[in-house]
Amino acid sequence: MQTFNFRLDAEALPKGAPLITFNYEDSEFIRFAKAVKKAIDGGEFNNLTDYAPVWKYFRCNNRKGLFLFGGCGCGKTFLAKYVYGQLLFNRGIAPTVIDAIDMADHIKELEDKGRHYYILDDVGTEAPRQEYGNTIDPFVDLVYRAEERGLLLIITTNYNTEQFIERYGQRVYSRIKQLCECVNLGKVPDYRLTGKKS
Repeated sequence: MQTFNFRLDAEALPKGAPLITFNYEDSEFIRFAKAVKKAIDGGEFNNLTDYAPVWKYFRCNNRKGLFLFGGCGCGKTFLAKYVYGQLLFNRGIAPTVIDAIDMADHIKELEDKGRHYYILDDVGTEAPRQEYGNTIDPFVDLVYRAEERGLLLIITTNYNTEQFIERYGQRVYSRIKQLCECVNLGKVPDYRLTGKKS
């Protein structure tokens, strides 16, 4: 009979995503978001109470990423790429920002062990890639890597929960729920259709 001795190396285990906190009040996040919006396109940032869960996440990420889902034009990309991205940059952190449609082209960046912060915009638009005759979904691949390595993922998608599960499966959704704070912006109106800048 063969026996195996396992040694659990606590240092080798992933610790989860890095803890990031900002000692700001909601009003300070809102002021910052308004300034970023003005700098980008001269627009206004409205529907501010709809984003209360986002400000809460920005205040302290609790070692988790952020999963923003909702319809078109509700401010997901703006909040993830421009507001949180700038907050991280101001803290000396340079996140890797990838538009999902180009994710397969950036797979080498996703494999870089020195990177820990990823902003993935518009998940659901990415195409699978072929590798040694196998079809690989780069988003699913990154989710598994994030879980293994304790990466911080900021994700946006137009899918609702059901559509997301239909595309990626319950297993991936379960991992996203473990890795990220999930914020549904589905009730925020599309500023492109209403004529108001979100």
